[in-house]
Amino acid sequence: MKRLLPNLFLILSLLTIGIKTHASHITGGEITYRYIGDSTGIANQYRVTLVQYSTNRWSAVQMPSSVSMCITSSCFPNQTTTLAVVQGFVSPGQIIDPQNCGNNLSGGALTTFKMVYEGNVILPGICHDFRFQAATPCCRISAASIANIANFGTTSQQLFLLAYLNNTLGHNNSPKFTTDPQTVYCANNRVNMIQNVTERDGDSLQFNFSNARTGGGNCASVSSLSNSVFAPGFSSEKPFDTQNNFSITINQVNGNASFHAGPLIGFYVYSLAILEYRLNAAGTDYQIVGRVNREILVSFVDCNESPVSPHFLRRSIQGGPGYTNSNISTDHRAFMMGFTPSDSAAFSTSPTGYAYALPNVNYNCPDSLIELVLRRPIVNLTADASQFYVVGPDTQAIVGEKLYFNNNAYSDTIYLKPSQPLRFNGQHFLVIIKDTLNPLLTICGSEFADTIVYSLQASNCPDNLSVSSEITPQFRPTISPNPAEHTVSIFNPSSGRLQFEIYDLQGRRYRTGEIEARSKTTCQITDLTSGVYVIVFHDEQGRRLTQKILRQ
Repeated sequence: MKRLLPNLFLILSLLTIGIKTHASHITGGEITYRYIGDSTGIANQYRVTLVQYSTNRWSAVQMPSSVSMCITSSCFPNQTTTLAVVQGFVSPGQIIDPQNCGNNLSGGALTTFKMVYEGNVILPGICHDFRFQAATPCCRISAASIANIANFGTTSQQLFLLAYLNNTLGHNNSPKFTTDPQTVYCANNRVNMIQNVTERDGDSLQFNFSNARTGGGNCASVSSLSNSVFAPGFSSEKPFDTQNNFSITINQVNGNASFHAGPLIGFYVYSLAILEYRLNAAGTDYQIVGRVNREILVSFVDCNESPVSPHFLRRSIQGGPGYTNSNISTDHRAFMMGFTPSDSAAFSTSPTGYAYALPNVNYNCPDSLIELVLRRPIVNLTADASQFYVVGPDTQAIVGEKLYFNNNAYSDTIYLKPSQPLRFNGQHFLVIIKDTLNPLLTICGSEFADTIVYSLQASNCPDNLSVSSEITPQFRPTISPNPAEHTVSIFNPSSGRLQFEIYDLQGRRYRTGEIEARSKTTCQITDLTSGVYVIVFHDEQGRRLTQKILRQ
């Protein structure tokens, strides 16, 4: 018996160690849903997605291959279901890119993993308060480590995820987060908190920070849940330390927030709530049709070294240096001053003043939009493009009219619409001037330093297209508006019939049609997701022309 006791203590100690390595790693999550009954033929069937975020900073991470979820309502008994891990996700999950905010993370490093679970559920009928809810595996991190929350965070506390559905107003697709949460920010610097929320039903959205929640099991009643208590100086309206204690404004279109963080470093928890409103059948009142939340643990660090400000362009074509075109007047060297890469020497005959092989950008004039693919996603505070210029062989500077982002106002792909069409094929200069009023920012809040110059190679620009005229050459159909939200009008100026097809960038065809000679047709694109599409035209002589459109 005496021998058994030490062995028992040893076993219990090992078990305790095992429990500790499994604890204190859940950092956030969200539940979203979409209606699939229209495609499966099964009434009231929904596809539910549950995302869990975790970290291995304090302990080892082992995420389950499936999770349990409960569906509650005041109309029907509770029902439970199992959500399976999505193919491609293996414990502990896929690492979220922290965007390298700050070169010196010191104690603020926060490697975050993402696991995604999905499953189909059939609701028992119609009700105004369905709730998809789940308590995550153990556990949150210690409350002593959280700067803005006072009351939760023991190693036995679970995070509680919940999404709401009112299907008395019809089927619904919840708002969807299209961007992974950023988890590391620079204290005492501008912060761009990106969510990029989309909603496919045309409902009205309202965004606000809310209390984080914890509770019992999956089917716990909402009234039994515990709300977070904010530490002094913080609230649901201001869950972060901000410069001069300013409040935080959330973009009510996409849920993104931009603010200047205060100097307080540490870990913070925030919960973003999205309320979805729809007009009732009588047309007299807006009612809540859905609600989702995203909760996430983030780290604000002291960026002693400057945040990484990456080179702007990622995609360029092979070719010679940008200064080889002698048609571009050297008088514009002053216009391009400021582009002084450290690996470049002064070169007096170069229009830029430096012997640097400029990155090249291809541009097809009929597209009307210049595509720039970047090394890292950026943020633009407005759609203003006045800091973009295109300088052609005639030395005339064409200012940018508007910027369009592939994913709301945050993307690694942006589209520039010049204020005037380009008249010449061949080399131009694309100049991006630093603008303190509307800077291009990394997600970490750092600005792109100084002026940037690129070589733009234009093709298919009609020589007879005057900047001040609206002469449309034969077989050059026009598309308007571009970008577009709901419909596009296509005009065929030629004397023969045109056929057209619309493809996405993966080559999937979505539309086909014909346009009679000198006629216009309207094409619906409401059901297409936001992004870039290609329209391919064919005429009766076998000629082929492609143009890009941007679905907003």
